[in-house]
Formats: sequence, C-alpha cells, structure tokens
Amino acid sequence: MTDDDRGPAGADPGRRGRERAILAFATAGFFALLVFALGMVSLLTGEAVIAEPGLGQAPGILGAILAVAGFAAVTAWALPRGRAGAGSAVLTGLVAAASYCVGVAVGATVTGTDPLRALGIGASLAVSWVAAVIVIAGALAGAGAAVAARSGPGVPRWPWERDE
Repeated sequence: MTDDDRGPAGADPGRRGRERAILAFATAGFFALLVFALGMVSLLTGEAVIAEPGLGQAPGILGAILAVAGFAAVTAWALPRGRAGAGSAVLTGLVAAASYCVGVAVGATVTGTDPLRALGIGASLAVSWVAAVIVIAGALAGAGAAVAARSGPGVPRWPWERDE
C-alpha cells in the first residue's frame, strides 16, 4: 500500500472507505433532493423549472448532471481534508446551483438554441427560485455529509451504555 492509498497524512484505509461511502450516499441524497425540491416547488408555484418553450429535456438533464458533479466534487474535496462543515455545505450548494445553470446553458446550445439566448436562459435561472432551491438542497445534503464525516465510526450509544 502506498501513501497515496491512505489519503491525507496518517489516514487509514478504513477511513478512506468510510469517506467514499459518505460521498456516495450524500451525492445520491442530493440528486433525490434536487429532483424532489424542483418538482415540488414547480408544482406549488405553477411555474416550469425551465420556462423557455421548445428546449426539450436535454438542458434540464445536463444541468442536473453537472449539478450532481459539482456537488460531488466539492464534497470529495472537503471530506478527506477535514473541511466538512457549515462552510463546505454552503459551498456545495453554491457550486451545484452554478453548475446547474451552466449545464442548462450548454444543453440549450447543444439543442440548437442561439448561444446568446442560451446564456440568457442560464443567467435567468441563476437569479430565480431555481437557483435558490438548488443552493438549499445542496447545502442540506452537504450538511448531512459533514455530520456523517464528523461523527465517530463506532456504533452510537447512550452514555450509560458505554460502561458495559
């Protein structure tokens, strides 16, 4: 086993596997929360997530893929370095929202929309309820990852159970 396999200085392989599991579950949780939150807010407000007619589904799908990738990248950066906390949770939300907006703009361009119009679509999402929902979803999932990373690896026990 090389030093690179152990992660940061002194980290054991078990901890690295635990961090990977936290990353996987947090990323899956973020994706689920993203889909649920955007769908529910859209349903409650009666507004489409991407209100531009004729775009199809590709921009939204690419936006979601990039949002999940952005979330995973920031979380993967924060977990092994011991930086998982409130700041990294907020950062994951901000990066996820920015990634979503970029993904929608790129997706709109790929589907044949004029690049300046696609940029406008992405920019309008960045200042709408969509970005706010993604920031909140990313921050919540990032906070969950931070809590899981900071908790001990053992089985949780009440104080009176520890004597046994």
